[in-house]
Amino acid sequence: MWRLKEVSPTPDITLAQLCDSAGLDEKAREGANPDMPVRAWVEQLARTGMHRETVAALAQLLPKRDTIGWGLGAVRRIQPPAAGTPAGTALESVEHWLENPDDERRHLASDAAKRAGYGSPAGCLALAVFLSGGNMAPKNTAASAEPPPHLCGRTVAGSISLAVASDPPKAPQSYRAVLEDGFRLAEQTGVWKAAERRA
Repeated sequence: MWRLKEVSPTPDITLAQLCDSAGLDEKAREGANPDMPVRAWVEQLARTGMHRETVAALAQLLPKRDTIGWGLGAVRRIQPPAAGTPAGTALESVEHWLENPDDERRHLASDAAKRAGYGSPAGCLALAVFLSGGNMAPKNTAASAEPPPHLCGRTVAGSISLAVASDPPKAPQSYRAVLEDGFRLAEQTGVWKAAERRA
């Protein structure tokens, strides 16, 4: 199982930038006081029960590799697929990339995502690996296309939300466990110090 190996905080980000990157709606943005530190605002989202929005914000703040590792733990806990299934293979591809995040494994994760289906938690998470960086153009072509920086985090957040939605009665409990892990990871990676600049 992959474990956090290095600390690599994200650059400074303002609340306005964070809201845009996470794709948050006006209701989530209402409490974003311009004088409020990023950490206080994200914690406020969690306290007010905006769990999906909190996941989306954390997924933008955490370094991409840590975000994907967080998503892997969440999907495995909430909706673990059977080994040998397309979903199981997709999660294995995510874990292999986390162990050695090279471009070949990134493309293998993309292939696994297609087989599992982008609408599944596992397929969505494997797609996040592909969107973590590097060229998105087909192999053996001269074309070059880098993914926008926010797409990886949005896709991880989507995979977590899909997993939680698979068992609605347990959604509050699942989100609490996911957010507990996310806030702990944010502390470990130094995210809050990196995000001290205010909007």
